[in-house]
Amino acid sequence: MHRAREGLGPTLIEAKTYRFEGHFLGDPEPYRTKEEVAEARRSRDPITRFSAILQQLGVANADVQQRIDDEVTAEVEEAVRFGESSPEPGPELLLTDIYTNADADGRSL
Repeated sequence: MHRAREGLGPTLIEAKTYRFEGHFLGDPEPYRTKEEVAEARRSRDPITRFSAILQQLGVANADVQQRIDDEVTAEVEEAVRFGESSPEPGPELLLTDIYTNADADGRSL
């Protein structure tokens, strides 16, 4: 965090994780067992682990975390409703918002 705040350039963050779902919808996942996935969900889920750390540190109790979960769920559901009820974009928007007029430091070119 210090490097970022001091503007010392990019930093590589290696985040080791576990993919809880298959490679695609309907993947039969013959390469691992259901028990392996269940164990990974129990022991390696970053959200569950972070929640436990917050409780251990006294930063947030279970009630606060449940309220946050409920708020996030409602926000995601509203975003899905908005997306599903919005008209499909036209082809004229295909190439918009994919380039920037700024350099790597955020200055306009």
